[in-house]
Amino acid sequence: AGNLDHAEAACCAGACCMEGRGTAVDEAKGLEWFRKSADHDGFEGQYNLGQCFRRGVGGVDENPELAVRWFNASSDNRFPEGMYAMAMCLEQGYGCEQDSTQAAELLAKICDKYILPAATLSLATHYLKGRGVDQDLELGEKLARLAWKQGMVGPAREVLEAVGLSTDLELLAKSFDPASDGPLSRAEEK
Repeated sequence: AGNLDHAEAACCAGACCMEGRGTAVDEAKGLEWFRKSADHDGFEGQYNLGQCFRRGVGGVDENPELAVRWFNASSDNRFPEGMYAMAMCLEQGYGCEQDSTQAAELLAKICDKYILPAATLSLATHYLKGRGVDQDLELGEKLARLAWKQGMVGPAREVLEAVGLSTDLELLAKSFDPASDGPLSRAEEK
C-alpha cells in the first residue's frame, strides 16, 4: 500500500502543479510528479503522463508512442479513463496500429464494470456501424440510450439520428437495466 499511497499523492501533486491549485502553474513540475506516480504503478499518474505526451505539455513534445505506452499501462491497471484513452488510440491508430476490434473489446470491458458515458456512446457507435464488431442495431440503440441517460444527451441524439433511429423521449424513459437486460454482457461476448 505504501507505493500506491505514494503514487496517489504524487499524482495529486502533479495535478496541483498543472492546474495551479495552491501553487503557481508549473507544467514541468507537474510532469515530474506524474512520472513519479507512474513509476510507482499509479494508474492515474500513468494516464496523466499519457495525456502529457498526447498533448505535448509539461516540457515534452507530442509523442504518440509514449502516450500509448502510458495509456496502456493505465489500462492494464483497470483505470477507466486510461482504458478509454487506449481504446481511442486503437480506434484512431494514434501511436499504435489501428484496431477497431480491440478498441471495441476494451470499450465493452469499461461498460461492464464502470459508468463512463463517453465509452458507452463509443461502444454504441461500434455496434450501430459494425466497426470492430458484428453490426447490432438493437444493442447499439440500447447503448446510445444508456449514454443519453448517463448525460451524453446531445452526442447520443446525434448518433441515434445519424443512423435513422428515434430520439423520442418516451422511448428513452423506458427502463433499461443492464443487469437484467444483459446488453453489456452480450457486448463483451462479441
